[in-house]
Amino acid sequence: MGHAQKQTRLAAAIAAAFSFAMPLGAQAQAEPPGETNPVQRVVITGSNIKRIESETSDPVVVLRRVDIERSGVSTLAEMLESLPWTTRSLTDIGEGTNFAPGASSVSMRNMGHEATLVLLNGRRIAPYGLADFQDIFTNIDNLPLDAIERIEILKNGASAVYGSDAVAGVINIITRSDYRGLEMGVDIGATLPGGTFGSQAAHLAAGTGDLKTDGYNVLANFELFHRDNVVWRDVLDRASARSRRYIPAGQDQLSIYSRPGNLYDVGQDTVAPLPGCEAGMLQGGLCLYDRYQRFQAQPAADRASLLVSAKAKLTPEVEGFSDVLWSHTRTTYISANPTYSSSDPATFWGNPKTGETLAFYSPALPASHPLNTTGSPAGLVYRFTDADSKIVGEGDNYRLVAGARGGSGVYEWQSALSLLGSSSSATYSGISFSRSGFSRMIGGRTDMGRPDSEVDPDFFNIPGGYRLNQPNSKEVLSTLFPEYGTNGRFTQVAWDAMLTGELGELDAGAVGFAIGVDLRHERFVMKPTDNVMSGDIVGSGNAQTDGQRQHGAVFAELDLPVSEQFEVQVAGRVDKFPGFEAHLSPKLGLRFQPSRELLLRATAETGFRAPNLTEAASSSRAGFASVSDPRRCAPANAYAADLRAQADALPEDDPRRGALTAQAQQVQENECQAGVLNVVNNNPGLKPEVSRSFTVGMMLEPAADTSVSLDYWNISRKDEIGLRGTDAILDQEAALPPDSRIERSPLRDDRTFTTPELQQRYGVTSGPLSRVMTRFENISRTSTDGVDVAARTRFATPLGGVELGLLGTYLISYRPSYGDGSFSPNLAGYYGNSRWKANLTTSLTSGEVVNGIRLNYRSGTSLQAYPDDTAWNAAGCVANFGLDARDCRVRASVTTDYFVTYSGIRNVTASAYVGNLFNQRPAFDRRAVYDNSDVLPALDDVMGRSLRLALNYKFQ
Repeated sequence: MGHAQKQTRLAAAIAAAFSFAMPLGAQAQAEPPGETNPVQRVVITGSNIKRIESETSDPVVVLRRVDIERSGVSTLAEMLESLPWTTRSLTDIGEGTNFAPGASSVSMRNMGHEATLVLLNGRRIAPYGLADFQDIFTNIDNLPLDAIERIEILKNGASAVYGSDAVAGVINIITRSDYRGLEMGVDIGATLPGGTFGSQAAHLAAGTGDLKTDGYNVLANFELFHRDNVVWRDVLDRASARSRRYIPAGQDQLSIYSRPGNLYDVGQDTVAPLPGCEAGMLQGGLCLYDRYQRFQAQPAADRASLLVSAKAKLTPEVEGFSDVLWSHTRTTYISANPTYSSSDPATFWGNPKTGETLAFYSPALPASHPLNTTGSPAGLVYRFTDADSKIVGEGDNYRLVAGARGGSGVYEWQSALSLLGSSSSATYSGISFSRSGFSRMIGGRTDMGRPDSEVDPDFFNIPGGYRLNQPNSKEVLSTLFPEYGTNGRFTQVAWDAMLTGELGELDAGAVGFAIGVDLRHERFVMKPTDNVMSGDIVGSGNAQTDGQRQHGAVFAELDLPVSEQFEVQVAGRVDKFPGFEAHLSPKLGLRFQPSRELLLRATAETGFRAPNLTEAASSSRAGFASVSDPRRCAPANAYAADLRAQADALPEDDPRRGALTAQAQQVQENECQAGVLNVVNNNPGLKPEVSRSFTVGMMLEPAADTSVSLDYWNISRKDEIGLRGTDAILDQEAALPPDSRIERSPLRDDRTFTTPELQQRYGVTSGPLSRVMTRFENISRTSTDGVDVAARTRFATPLGGVELGLLGTYLISYRPSYGDGSFSPNLAGYYGNSRWKANLTTSLTSGEVVNGIRLNYRSGTSLQAYPDDTAWNAAGCVANFGLDARDCRVRASVTTDYFVTYSGIRNVTASAYVGNLFNQRPAFDRRAVYDNSDVLPALDDVMGRSLRLALNYKFQ
């Protein structure tokens, strides 16, 4: 038997072993068997030194264009989300109510999206123009999918090379270059059956010029993407029977908050519909509303991007280069229409300019209203279905890079100037009342902030104002529900320069080096609209930032070939940000290859994240929190008990009885569920978050075109920037930390203990809470470790070439910290933290047809979020949720995807991708339904099988 036959059999045996392995995955595509490329030095993410070997001391995975095409994804976010190392992060699909709607981010190793650095062709892009509360992050929806040549993923930190933010990993998006020709493509996708959750995309790429013969090359790539809106009413019936058992059914899916609404007669304890109820919605003597028609499962999204890259020979030794990126994203979230009820609790918020606490009370419909037939003030329950409620997250992103590079002998240099920026907005319309608009269009109390204030006799009947269940003009609706929101803008000017080459020769080879400098100036401005800043929008919070800074870095790297088998990489970077001393990030990498078949590697390094402009520069966040006041809740309980005792002593028909009972409830709500303005400010004294990480691994190549790698990784981070909870601050009021403050109103303004006698009787010496102020602190830490596995093989069969690839990760431990900075127990295997995540891809190339299968595996988890989570342990599952043992955890899941590509027609490539081929239901997750307030199932419970079709044409 020949040597080639032995290798083929060995490769086939390894492939068979992979196909039966428990963790299933996919691996980067390599060149087809038999094809070879000239040996050349290239730069691999994680180093600035060009090298021949693609396998360095760092664990890097390269996903090529063919991997993206075979994955069947329609966006970069979907591609990155499918990888084993990426963890929970921001997504534009389900984040309409957060601080940064309309954007998606990526996180690795459970370390958050600010710990994963995203690069485009080795350089940074502008972050999203709105901060996610405090986090500034890269919106990966801005990056064009069809322009990508490959994605290089560095699965450990790299602050020694790239600076701040490269703590958990680096994702470097490499776009096409030196392209000549013209091509266009379209793709469409949707779920089957039903055709929902659809998306459509189109792209056009054009390139001209050959750098070697013409002295230039210009490439332009333009993309359009649209995603359909989906509401839960259209897909709810697809949910599994087990999920539907816990969500409303039948009439319970309907709401009493409707239009024209319902009136309740407090004296008679009856509820009756207002006239004009829609046919079929009058049930049980009430006018009802289908609330699921405005529960959104998937928001509509529209995106456009343009990437233009150019290269030109300026001299025989110097090449000029530039690229321009522009993108626009718009995500539209349908929101539930606003409602009104006379029994709603008061809404509290704050005036950002004055710091005043504002309140909004909902009065009853006066007896004089023409629709009120009760003869006395009656409670109104109503839904403003004409408000067209929605949230729009919109953003523009741009980057212009222009530079030059050249070389002489063993030295190469490059330098570039980068101009980058983004502008984003979150616009809310038909969502919240305008305080002044409500008074003008509806009326209300003389003082809407006091429940005892006189009610306008024309309430809900103001001349020229809003009319219940009648057509209302745009002017009326826009006055009542004006647009409001936040606008943000980020700009950066950067200059970098680098020199690489060889310092000399050792016995084992040349010593490679890289040195460089990186200078940046950035500014971030985020401001709410004027009506928010004046306190006119009922219940609104606000976030504002206005900061700028300059920072710079110098870096160096050495590649030392100690022997033919042993190589050492040493790197270091010094970054200087305002507010703290220069920060050094060192790195040591070891690469040992005792034989052609075996490679051993290890890295040790430190990383850091500098406080961003929302945390350290002029910034504030304001919202309203409901808290129990430690100084006033106990006296309030005693006062309420006395009031109830007085009520109980009165005759049943005494009207004072109900008034005393209501007063008792109000007393407790005022102090034990107190609404307080919570203000979070920046902290210029913050330290950077710092991390230490190391990896140890091996790569084995037992046969040609076959490799297996195994890497252990460990990351620990401390001085994480966070907040103390409002309740924790109140508990420390006697000895507050220097960065926190509690403000109280004078006792003379006390609305609960209204007289000095009451204050003395119940021992009240502190006035009502008015504001709690704190700032960002370095207060927490995280530790995590695990093992990554990757494998690939290729071999020939009578049917064609077969390729197999595996990517997977096993989470050994994940320990975030509690508020006091102490580590939590190990959360690996608990809810949301699968131990095993892996993908396996196999493909068969037969002439012009490529068929393939991709398997996606996730191990099961407990429903407990942590070991002491008694609500979801075995006993809690039974006692609280009536679950049996099989539903007290999320079981392991495996889904199967299929793809086929045909290129037998000249210049045409047609592809089809079937996601979730066998229409596999996801593992039942009772906690996901609970987290959706027992109103909605998990989104993947209704998606099922999907089909995506793509067609690409290359013009000749």
